[in-house]
Amino acid sequence: MFGIYALILVVSASGDSEEHKALLLVVALLTTALSWSLVHFLFALEYANREMAELELWSQYAGEREVAAGVIDVKSMYLETPEDVAERIRIVLKHVKPEKLYLTCDCGFSASSRGLARAKLNALVAGAAIVRKELTGKH
Repeated sequence: MFGIYALILVVSASGDSEEHKALLLVVALLTTALSWSLVHFLFALEYANREMAELELWSQYAGEREVAAGVIDVKSMYLETPEDVAERIRIVLKHVKPEKLYLTCDCGFSASSRGLARAKLNALVAGAAIVRKELTGKH
């Protein structure tokens, strides 16, 4: 037996606050007005290359929805340390519950060297481990 059990929509935005607000409001309206209980929305929003700006919009408009927060700046040659990433994650956690948070980079690494991309991803993993240990006491 086959059927559609859930529709997953990934919404990505790297623009200004008006773009973020519009996306959040559209999703809030759709899920409320249409009672889309089977629709799963995942927002992928770039924050690292915008100095973590506008995270407060998440608290204001998104409710219980999930977010994939960009905490690695792929447009910069700066190699984030695990502590840099952990600090960004802590900032996100002021507006998103840990169980609703996915961590990612801002966009893709197509303009980055493989070595830099790998090092940035390692920093993402290590930064997540730091915060996970703070939250749970476990690695």
